[in-house]
Amino acid sequence: MIPGLRYVPGYLGADEHDEVLRTVTGLEWRDAGGRRIQFYGHWYDRGKGGVYRAGDLPEWAAALASRLHADGLMPYVADQLIVTEYQAGEGIRPHVDAPLFADVIVGVGLGSACVMEFVRDGHSARALLIEPRSAVVLSGEARWAWRHAIPARVEDEWQGRTLLRGRRVSFTFRKMLDSVGEASTR
Repeated sequence: MIPGLRYVPGYLGADEHDEVLRTVTGLEWRDAGGRRIQFYGHWYDRGKGGVYRAGDLPEWAAALASRLHADGLMPYVADQLIVTEYQAGEGIRPHVDAPLFADVIVGVGLGSACVMEFVRDGHSARALLIEPRSAVVLSGEARWAWRHAIPARVEDEWQGRTLLRGRRVSFTFRKMLDSVGEASTR
């Protein structure tokens, strides 16, 4: 579909999905421009002068980060995680993740399904159904040249079906780059 884009349906088992969703639901959330988020490992804050370390990944997240590496979805163990909650009708504008993160980024979808859109100047838009329990890997061209978005809407059209959205939680696992542009070993 797009070089560097990999989709892994059913990456999490049903029980594992339910347990990790239950875990993050019970944790503290922060407001980020109308969405609720949790962040672990590193965070960007203009008020604190840029990127700062916010502690280690919690045990449940570190285990999943290690598994992503062991299963070959990431060439390193992620040291940064953002958990984002989307209610039906919420989305995120087209963007490329910041260049302070390494090449490979993995998203894991929990809760409701949604359609993610990919756009690039001079190319037709592409769409991908992100199902609960799935993993989406962005690297190379998909990571750097294509912007990805989740349109703000209450339903998605996918292959002739209308899919109503409910609460969706996404995990975005990333690895911080060090000062010379290599994936940090911290």
